[in-house]
Amino acid sequence: MDDILTLEQKNRLIEILQKNPEATLTEITAYTYNNENIDSRSKEGRILKQYLLDNNIEYKNRSVFQRDRVSLTKDQEEFIKNNYKNQHYLDMAKILFKNNNLTHLSLES
Repeated sequence: MDDILTLEQKNRLIEILQKNPEATLTEITAYTYNNENIDSRSKEGRILKQYLLDNNIEYKNRSVFQRDRVSLTKDQEEFIKNNYKNQHYLDMAKILFKNNNLTHLSLES
């Protein structure tokens, strides 16, 4: 990218990473550019991300996180085998995990 960070922006970048190593890219971008209205998706955010990558500077990426896996018992597997043709997967998950608040995005589903 043709756009580069100014010396002041580089100093602000270092400052926020020292103050808060867990800062997300959006937080880093807003602080570096001293503008709460921009985030990591903006032109400035893309410039900053490229700068971080080019200089091997690590930052926290909020979109990357591991969720725990859900393991099924033999009884739960049997229930699914016996009911998958007649029941929706979400309904089965709500029954199996006794949780009516589950959604189609829940791991249990």
